[in-house]
Amino acid sequence: MLKNIVLLLSIFTWTQASAISYEPQWSGNFEKTVKMSCQEGEFQCDDLCGESTCLIKEKVCRNCIGSNILITHIFRDMGRSYISTANEVSYYEVLDLLQSGNFASFTSKSVYNIVERYDSMALRQKFQSLCPNGTKYPVVLFNTKETSRILDKVQFVLCGDMAFEMTDEAVIDVNKNAKFIDSSLY
Repeated sequence: MLKNIVLLLSIFTWTQASAISYEPQWSGNFEKTVKMSCQEGEFQCDDLCGESTCLIKEKVCRNCIGSNILITHIFRDMGRSYISTANEVSYYEVLDLLQSGNFASFTSKSVYNIVERYDSMALRQKFQSLCPNGTKYPVVLFNTKETSRILDKVQFVLCGDMAFEMTDEAVIDVNKNAKFIDSSLY
């Protein structure tokens, strides 16, 4: 019995301690990076940069800055049109995208946001709705086209030490608002 309790406590402690965080940030020279931090024992950062903290350079996408319909749509409809598929992806898929440099990251603290108040509770809740584990600041990654640096398809949401596939395909529940007509009335 005591062995089982010790085993459960060690598993609980290990799962609570294992964490990866992703934090987009801007330098004073207007260069964007994604800071990836791993706690001791996590190997993802070691695989990417050989240290427990990596700074991954993010090129600025051409159509992310300024007023445009796509950026408005992203911030207005995050969690509604842009949703997590709940399909967990391996960290190798995320690392491949980050290493390619062909990505743009979005959070509730994004400087690209001109729609909602910066890091407002409403915007934060839209991003948080993408993660099943209560991540405070999820990071949504989009592909960017390699040569033009134009924003492309939504790819992943980073939820702490988990990552999920994202989609912008409409999910419509046909039966939700369906009205059934009694054909015997006609």
